[in-house]
Order: sequence, then C-alpha cells, then structure tokens
Amino acid sequence: MSRREIPSNNPNLDSIEVQELRKQLNKLIKSLGKNRDNFKSEPVHGRIYPADSIDYTEQSGLTQTGSSPSYWGGLWSLTCCKHDMRQEHFFDYFEEREAGVLRPTEPLFIFTCAGKMGSDRPKWADTKRRWLSSVALVTHAFRGMDDYGEFLLDRREEIWRPRISTQSGEKSNKWAIEHGDCHAIIGDNEVEEVGSPFPDHDHVSTSGTSSCGCSETIDPDHDHTYHDDNDPSSLKFVSTPGYWISWSEPEFYWTVGNSPDIYGGGQDKLAYSRGKNLETTTVLSQLKGVV
Repeated sequence: MSRREIPSNNPNLDSIEVQELRKQLNKLIKSLGKNRDNFKSEPVHGRIYPADSIDYTEQSGLTQTGSSPSYWGGLWSLTCCKHDMRQEHFFDYFEEREAGVLRPTEPLFIFTCAGKMGSDRPKWADTKRRWLSSVALVTHAFRGMDDYGEFLLDRREEIWRPRISTQSGEKSNKWAIEHGDCHAIIGDNEVEEVGSPFPDHDHVSTSGTSSCGCSETIDPDHDHTYHDDNDPSSLKFVSTPGYWISWSEPEFYWTVGNSPDIYGGGQDKLAYSRGKNLETTTVLSQLKGVV
C-alpha cells in the first residue's frame, strides 16, 4: 500500500508550546473573520479525528496510508471516512453562500491525530500516544462530491490531481486511485457525474465491497454508482492554504487512552506538548482557552 509523509505546514508557529499553538489558532479565527461576512468568532467548535491510516515511524516521521485527511498541494480536506462525525445535522452553523458551497458562520477546528497505537515512538518520548498530525480551521464545506469536484477543478493541478479517485488513462494518478478523496468523474475539465472509487481504492475491501458501510458490491468494471462517501448528508470539509497546520514529526499529543465517540467528540480529554506542559482545561469544551 502506498505511504506518504505528512507535510510540515506550520510556518507561523515558532515553538512547540501549547500556549503558542493556542495563539496561532486564535489568529486563524481572526483572519477568517476579516475575510467573511456573517462570521462570528465564537463559540468555537471542534472535533477530534483519530486517523487509523496515520502512524509514526522513526525513519519517516508521521506517515499516512489512507485518504483522509488529504494534505496535498497546500489544501487540507476531509471528505471521506468518519461519516457519522460529518453528518449535516450536527452543523447548523454552515450556510450556503454560493451554489453548492457552504461557509461556516462560527469556527470549526478538526484535530487529526495518529490512530495507530502500534507505531514507533520518538526517542524522547516515554510511551506511544495519539500524536497530533494536523489542526484545520474549516473554511468551506460541500454536500456533494460533484460540488467538491468543481471546487477542486478551479484550483491548480497539483491540488486536484492527487484527489480525483475516478480518473483513468493518462490523467490518472496512482495515489488518487488508491487514496483520492473526491469521487467526481471528470470529463473535458468539468464534473460530469459522481461515481465510486476503483476496486483498488483503500475504501474497498478484499471481499469486493466498500469498507466503510455501503452494502452493495463494487463492480470490477467501475460501474458501482453509490458509496457512503458520496452521501450528501455527510459534509465534505476543506481548509484553504493558510488556515491549517500540520506536523511531520510528533510535537503534541492527547492523553493515552483518548477514545472519542463515533461523532469525533472526545470531550474532557487533556492535551500535552512535547515539553509536557499540561493544560488544565479540556480540549474541546473551551477551545478558546486550550489547544
């Protein structure tokens, strides 16, 4: 299975202290508010996403073997996996400002951490933990993969090519076929319809069915037209460049045994930094005051 290193994308974070990360997240909220009408800086919402496809190796650092989140080309996106967490009825603070494009009216952070507890550990760490790999302030959301696909096609090729999972022939991308997070079918530089991943996508199990809940069989000829990822009731999240932070080496972590529910809650869990400075309040219940 293909593996990629998580990119290091934290140019404005000068230290690994929790206080500095807190300041940077507040700056992101203020920056988004300046560029958006009808955006309130509070309350601040958050979800923890332990990604089973992200782990730590001594040789490569934080690496990924799955499709979510997607970090490539400077864009952060979460459009596959964690379907229960992304159900639209949880997010009444999103509104459609243009056709097919939802915008948050209140801040929403997605905290993604390594989900494989059997991975290596850094030499400085005394045990394995849920290493924080990225924090993203959601800037856009989409109900349909077609709307998400149109959004991608308006960007540079380096952004959309690793994400379009349905391309074949010369336009195909090996990573996208296996781990792409947009299942829109592209023709003549526009979205024609929505399909499903190829049989070798990481959301397709060895039995020929989707691994994330769809009960129908994936057809080897790629005519399977429905997939849980395409369900319009699960919002597809995007964070544009400048509004997300990621680490290629572990710096922050959640408490050992953190087990958020299927909706990505994880309330009452404490956050630590590499310097082991403990924050005394909770991670998600008061995001303005903690990581």
